[in-house]
Amino acid sequence: LTQYALSDDNQASTRSAAASCVFSIIAKHQDNDSQQCLGLDVLKNIVCPIIVGNMERKSQDELNELEDALNFLALVGSAASCRGRFSSVTGDEVARFLALISCEGAANAPTIGISTPLDCLGETPSKQDTEISILAGTALGSMFNIKGGSPFARQRLAHLVLPIILSSQRQIIGLPSTECGRLLCVAHIVCNTSLTAISKERLADLMSTIVNGMERSIEIICDGDANPLVGLNTLTHLMTLMIGTLLKVYEFAPSALLPQLGTIVPSLLLTNNALTEDSMAAFSLLSLQFLHTLTSSNHDGVVHFCETYKEKVISNLAKSLDHQSLQIRQATVQVMNTWGILGA
Repeated sequence: LTQYALSDDNQASTRSAAASCVFSIIAKHQDNDSQQCLGLDVLKNIVCPIIVGNMERKSQDELNELEDALNFLALVGSAASCRGRFSSVTGDEVARFLALISCEGAANAPTIGISTPLDCLGETPSKQDTEISILAGTALGSMFNIKGGSPFARQRLAHLVLPIILSSQRQIIGLPSTECGRLLCVAHIVCNTSLTAISKERLADLMSTIVNGMERSIEIICDGDANPLVGLNTLTHLMTLMIGTLLKVYEFAPSALLPQLGTIVPSLLLTNNALTEDSMAAFSLLSLQFLHTLTSSNHDGVVHFCETYKEKVISNLAKSLDHQSLQIRQATVQVMNTWGILGA
């Protein structure tokens, strides 16, 4: 089943069905008394050799094969985490490996069959390095988007990988390859994990990471910087995920974002005016949704912020009234109206 699911000679629908069968077997149909994880043999004998063989050779076909293998690695890790018991170790090791590849670009995982350290960063940074980092971050995110199993499985994985993600934070310029993967990891974890399981201090660190990443992304977009490592589509996709993250955190704990509002709001307004293509509509609409959500807050700090910056926000929103998308123009009018009646 694993070999069938990983073969691109087969149809996508049947490959997906085979992968679902593998997940079900590992998560629900192992002997409860067994101290072995069926997924571990699959990883050691089939999946991880593919990852090792394709990590350094970065043609597009090999990247596609690597993407399939990383996604299948995450699927097996998710199934192992859902089963729990002795299989939890397999899920933990998969999550740790994906976090290290995504955030630092290098890792080994002897438990699942990768004994030699893998380094996906070449001597000269390339767009393929960024793609590998993003592939690993996306695969890690899929592990947090699985329903079923122990209610604490996601919290367990989050507590395992968050120290790795936060420890890789450093002072940087622009968006190097591994930074995209790190931001992607943060967004997926926050969006798919109960925030009650994350301490206030750690949540504040995660929000600082997101806001700093937004600033660097916006700088690249607005300056028209032809960044050889990160494409515009990748940036806007990443920005969309980061705004979704801000929306979730704001609904749960407005105070966690209050110190960052002076950076977030101008950044959203600036980027919303810079991205006028229809393909960027999702980002623009989420930006407007965040601005609209601020006006309904009863938090004293947020209310004071909105009243202070009311005129500047409305003035900048007016530039979007000429947007080529009718949906965005209508949303802009609605947001301007809600800001306009603040304090009335």
